[in-house]
Amino acid sequence: MTATTSTVLVTGATGFVGRHLVSALLSKGFKVRAVARTLDSARSLPWFAQVEFVAADLHAPDLDVERLVDGVDVVAHLAWSGLPNYQALFHFERNLPADYAFLKRAVVAGVSQVLVTGTCFEYGLQS
Repeated sequence: MTATTSTVLVTGATGFVGRHLVSALLSKGFKVRAVARTLDSARSLPWFAQVEFVAADLHAPDLDVERLVDGVDVVAHLAWSGLPNYQALFHFERNLPADYAFLKRAVVAGVSQVLVTGTCFEYGLQS
């Protein structure tokens, strides 16, 4: 895989980690399809005009995952809803299974590489 021919789908593209990853990928020559829940949060970012932006809720039951990942070589999954409510059980009971379902559908649709990362705040603040 080379940067000039590879497309990376970045979920959570407007978040703390995502916004920096998108910039880094663009600087290395990757094509980026950036995903976040709202268009408004993306418009103000310096890279907005350089990416294919998709406003989407990854947990929506009617999300066309196959279309979303069409032509994508790598998914960098950074999206996580419900922050900063770090200690809520819905992170394990709702978000984790929904994210697994999204990623499974992406792999079945042909994505060969997946990176999942984040700040780990979703696990709750620990002393």
